[in-house]
Amino acid sequence: MLNNQIVDSFPSWMGTLPKLRILVLRSNQLNGTIHDLHHGNQHFKSLQIVNLASNHFSGVLHSEWFENLKAMMNTSNDEGQIIEAVFSSFGTVYQDTVILTFKDAVLTVTKIQTALKVIDFSNNSFEGFIPSSIGRLVSLHGLNMSYNKFTGRIPSQLGSLTRLESLDLSCNSLSGNAGLCEIQVSKECDTLGTDSSTTRALAPEPNTLWQDRLDAIILFICTGVGFGVGFALAILFGHEQKLQLIKTFKKGRASQWNLNAVEIELSHP
Repeated sequence: MLNNQIVDSFPSWMGTLPKLRILVLRSNQLNGTIHDLHHGNQHFKSLQIVNLASNHFSGVLHSEWFENLKAMMNTSNDEGQIIEAVFSSFGTVYQDTVILTFKDAVLTVTKIQTALKVIDFSNNSFEGFIPSSIGRLVSLHGLNMSYNKFTGRIPSQLGSLTRLESLDLSCNSLSGNAGLCEIQVSKECDTLGTDSSTTRALAPEPNTLWQDRLDAIILFICTGVGFGVGFALAILFGHEQKLQLIKTFKKGRASQWNLNAVEIELSHP
């Protein structure tokens, strides 16, 4: 019954169907509350997949309603069998096909196993607290309650869902959960694991960052200029010393030649 234009309230009478395993009412115009489902203990006791996404449901979800979902509390029927129905009059076998939003992807499941347990109440206007009784649905694989108006804390009982593979509580007004951030509660996450004030203290201001870069550039320039000047002076001083040695050498040779000349003159009177 998905992707239609059904305008009505929730069909709570379906809860009396003892063998109903799959209920998909996604993408219709259904509205109102579903609080009346908690009356009686036999509502939807065999239900393993319920998809009410993208409707106009509102109001508070009662914890007692989830306590009726006995099939999602049972882990003994997870043999991996395929849900199918045999029509004896025609001798044909019918297998259900269901569209689910699972792990942030829209999936078409053509062979539904008895082990698959999913709840999708996303894109409605449910409000109040997330029922803690959901924590009793220990065989649940997927839970999507995103895009609603839930408030308060995420119930700690959800930690009991050891088989849960996909959890989406985004785009609500949840608060009071330490460490919860980003789209879940519209709070920015700190990449360094610190609060925002610490992050601001650690992050340099734009002017300071630019000043540091400018100082580094000037330091490199000065270092380069100093090295160039020093190198030039070394060459200049080295050249001057070389000229001085040459002059000294020439002067010494000249003096030696003069002494030789005097000796020659003295030896030949």
